[in-house]
Amino acid sequence: MKTGIYNKYYKLGLEHTINKHYLHLHRPDVQTDIFYLTVIGAVILTSILLG
Repeated sequence: MKTGIYNKYYKLGLEHTINKHYLHLHRPDVQTDIFYLTVIGAVILTSILLG
Protein backbone atom coordinates (compact mmCIF):
# COMPACT_ATOMS: atom_id res chain seq x y z
CA MET A 1 0.00 0.00 0.00
CA LYS A 2 2.75 2.43 0.90
CA THR A 3 4.64 1.87 -2.36
CA GLY A 4 1.45 2.42 -4.38
CA ILE A 5 0.86 5.77 -2.69
CA TYR A 6 4.51 6.70 -3.21
CA ASN A 7 4.43 5.84 -6.91
CA LYS A 8 1.12 7.62 -7.47
CA TYR A 9 1.70 10.89 -5.62
CA TYR A 10 5.26 11.50 -4.44
CA LYS A 11 7.48 9.96 -7.12
CA LEU A 12 6.69 12.70 -9.66
CA GLY A 13 5.91 15.23 -6.94
CA LEU A 14 2.70 16.24 -5.27
CA GLU A 15 2.60 19.49 -7.25
CA HIS A 16 2.80 17.52 -10.50
CA THR A 17 -0.16 15.38 -9.44
CA ILE A 18 -2.27 18.40 -8.46
CA ASN A 19 -1.48 20.26 -11.69
CA LYS A 20 -2.08 17.28 -13.97
CA HIS A 21 -5.08 15.54 -12.41
CA TYR A 22 -6.99 18.21 -10.51
CA LEU A 23 -6.26 21.41 -12.45
CA HIS A 24 -5.96 19.59 -15.82
CA LEU A 25 -2.80 21.49 -16.75
CA HIS A 26 -0.49 19.96 -19.33
CA ARG A 27 2.86 20.94 -20.77
CA PRO A 28 2.38 23.21 -23.80
CA ASP A 29 3.59 22.16 -27.22
CA VAL A 30 6.75 23.58 -28.80
CA GLN A 31 4.97 26.24 -30.87
CA THR A 32 3.23 27.69 -27.81
CA ASP A 33 6.51 27.61 -25.91
CA ILE A 34 8.31 29.51 -28.68
CA PHE A 35 5.47 32.06 -28.89
CA TYR A 36 5.65 32.85 -25.17
CA LEU A 37 9.44 33.10 -25.24
CA THR A 38 9.19 35.51 -28.19
CA VAL A 39 6.65 37.69 -26.38
CA ILE A 40 8.77 37.76 -23.21
CA GLY A 41 11.87 38.61 -25.26
CA ALA A 42 10.05 41.42 -27.07
CA VAL A 43 8.86 42.92 -23.79
CA ILE A 44 12.35 42.78 -22.30
CA LEU A 45 13.94 44.25 -25.42
CA THR A 46 11.37 47.05 -25.56
CA SER A 47 11.90 47.90 -21.90
CA ILE A 48 15.67 48.04 -22.39
CA LEU A 49 15.39 50.26 -25.46
CA LEU A 50 12.92 52.66 -23.83
CA GLY A 51 14.66 52.71 -20.44
